[in-house]
Amino acid sequence: MQIFVNAAESRTLTEAAERLSLPVSTICRAVKRIQANAKLVLLRRSADGLHLTPAGKDYWEACRRTLAAYQETLDILDTHRGQPQGKLHIYAPITFARSVLAPVLPRFRELYPKIHLELSLYCSNWHQEPSAEFDIFLKVRDPKDSRHHIKIFPPIRQGVFASATYLNGHERPAHPADLHKHQCIGYSSDRRQVPWKLTGEGEEVVVEPAFQIVVGDPDIQLDLTLSGLGVALLPLWVAHAATQRGELVRLLPQWTPEPIPFCALYRGRSRTSPKSEAFLCFLEHVVGQNGDPRLNGGEPSDFFGLRS
Repeated sequence: MQIFVNAAESRTLTEAAERLSLPVSTICRAVKRIQANAKLVLLRRSADGLHLTPAGKDYWEACRRTLAAYQETLDILDTHRGQPQGKLHIYAPITFARSVLAPVLPRFRELYPKIHLELSLYCSNWHQEPSAEFDIFLKVRDPKDSRHHIKIFPPIRQGVFASATYLNGHERPAHPADLHKHQCIGYSSDRRQVPWKLTGEGEEVVVEPAFQIVVGDPDIQLDLTLSGLGVALLPLWVAHAATQRGELVRLLPQWTPEPIPFCALYRGRSRTSPKSEAFLCFLEHVVGQNGDPRLNGGEPSDFFGLRS
């Protein structure tokens, strides 16, 4: 069942083999055996990849439910052993993994040495929802898929910034509407440009600048802003060090951009698995709290909002 689920969620049998660390021949034999036993074609191969037939889709969904139920039985045994254990598969934005997870995971491993972490990173199309097997999917922006359990973390505060070099040749905006006169660097989501929503002076203004460039990674946005390419909406923690050095200037400080939501999607039926619960509880005491590595000497309220 696990081989079939991974094959169904992969573009090719080779990709499924890599995900499971098995030979391609093993994957092929397993899929053929499943289809022979079912006396139905469940999975077709074509020039553009693997595709489920209608019967295959029903079988795939049933397999996923069965595997989840089986995992839950293992989790129950873990609970009685008194120590969470097993593999924990986590998807995370690469910026979050670099700035938060990398510094704190050694501490997590000290607390839970029997949990083995598998970390999958992503950057572009960061508004995606998980399609492959996972335990925890960390993401920015609001969740789209209500089938998963959701844990909300403090949202990320933002500001409008430009480099001192850029401002030498451009007039500072006095109102969000003035941003239309500036070169701007934007976020992209599912290949769509994300407008800027700012609140201040008793009104809310939505700005859709003519972006010079859009990118889905805040670190790259910061580099482009520092190079003088234009105005950007940046997380306050990302811009903090450069602002302190005088390389970046915060614009429209009386206007508050919409904060970036941050959440975790996790699998589970009636309960959270012990290993997932351990990780989520650990993160709850890190993300947006005094132990968050992104604070860089600041206070949580400087960079993060309150949970909604």
